[in-house]
Amino acid sequence: MKFLKFIRLKRSFREIDLPSVKIHILRGSLNGKILAEYKVGLSNVSIVNDSYVINDPAISEEEVKELERKASQLLYLLPLEAIKDEKIFEKYVGINNEVLLYFLKRELLGYGAYDILMNDENIEDIVSWPGQTICKHREFGTLKVNIELSEKDFERHIEKLVHMAGKSISLFHPILSARLPTNDRLTVTYAREVSDKPSFAIRKFPRKPWSITSIMMMGTLTPEMAAYLMLLIKYKKAILICGPIGSGKTSLINALCSLIPAESIVVTVEDTPELRLARRNWISFITRESMNVEERGEITMFDLVKHALRQPADYIIVGEVRGEEGRIWAQAISTGHGGITSLHADTPEGALERLRADPIRVSEGALRFLSTIVIIKSITIEKGLGIRINGRRVLGIYDLSINGAIPIFKYEPTTDSFIQVNNPIQSRAINEIMEIIPRFKLEEEYRLYTSFLRRLKETLPLNPQLGSHIVVTELVQELYRNSLGGPFIEKLSNYTN
Repeated sequence: MKFLKFIRLKRSFREIDLPSVKIHILRGSLNGKILAEYKVGLSNVSIVNDSYVINDPAISEEEVKELERKASQLLYLLPLEAIKDEKIFEKYVGINNEVLLYFLKRELLGYGAYDILMNDENIEDIVSWPGQTICKHREFGTLKVNIELSEKDFERHIEKLVHMAGKSISLFHPILSARLPTNDRLTVTYAREVSDKPSFAIRKFPRKPWSITSIMMMGTLTPEMAAYLMLLIKYKKAILICGPIGSGKTSLINALCSLIPAESIVVTVEDTPELRLARRNWISFITRESMNVEERGEITMFDLVKHALRQPADYIIVGEVRGEEGRIWAQAISTGHGGITSLHADTPEGALERLRADPIRVSEGALRFLSTIVIIKSITIEKGLGIRINGRRVLGIYDLSINGAIPIFKYEPTTDSFIQVNNPIQSRAINEIMEIIPRFKLEEEYRLYTSFLRRLKETLPLNPQLGSHIVVTELVQELYRNSLGGPFIEKLSNYTN
């Protein structure tokens, strides 16, 4: 009976002529200077000059046509459990050929032609429109991709992405911002209602959060710089991370959160769930879009930061401030909460100007409680022999005083290194901590944290576990509890020997 029902379903689908699935096989030229090569799934990825070239495994035209026919049928017949579980999917489709199964999964369970980009951990941003695709690679910067869909195929792919995000799009409502199942941010412009072509952009977030060890290893900052920020965080001084989009602000915030003492209660507020903290005392607030066509039921960043103030939080972490939520966060740090947030700005002066101006409008009184500004950017670094790589660097850590933003550490681009401009222990922020902690104690702590972080960085190549934000958080908490005592040394030795 089930078989007869399946046949009847297939006939009924043919009668109403539902859209068929088109499988795109990617092939690209390797002519030019090959800078890197690696595999994503069964596909080969090559970085050639300024291009990201995908070459799929070999498959014949007959096999592609047969796969498209099968995929078109399965698209409407797959049970929910087969969509959620790859093993059930493999059993249901009954294909043993690894390559054919790879393409079928890519089309029905994944992101089609864009699946390689979505599964490549080196890719941070994807922008595409008919006939062209661009990606941002963590190491090689902006690259052209050999994915070139027709406008008809491209619009179908937009519809698929929107469906995967649990939303809908139409000519009546042709623009959309949503979250994909992976929590990556999707922005869509549909058809030609508000643009000369349809397009989409995907902002990918790391599947595994960066730890402070990984960030030091990538050269973003030094152990001395991280130790200074660690001291400020421990004593609940407020830090503002500034930089342009894609500069690594959120990744740095996530890494710094592992330096918060374990007993502290942390509340995070975001519009997209990017922060992932390895701690128990953590409450996460995420904004909510309107629930109906009248756009009612929206819960904004302002609502959530105000709500966070009513929580017994020791630290309030806001992913990014753009509007009046920044004023509420400033109120939080002025009442004794520790805090970290980020802002789009290129300089400390620009950041302070934005905080003072509409729509944020932080008062001068509240600004006094902001102790430190960190400027981070994604830059191109010369490695010699004509080789350039993309990297993130903290361009400066600034102490805020009545004399303005005083640099403590700065980046030196000619040598790709960092210099200490002023003594960290003589900063205004540290002087304020000295009202309750003796100077010699803070100096001792700074030396200890520097030594600890340097040891983590030096040992990471020998023990990849030290790149885990979970392991780093555990070690930091043990350091706070036992300092140089036996239990801490023993735990650290387990990873560094």
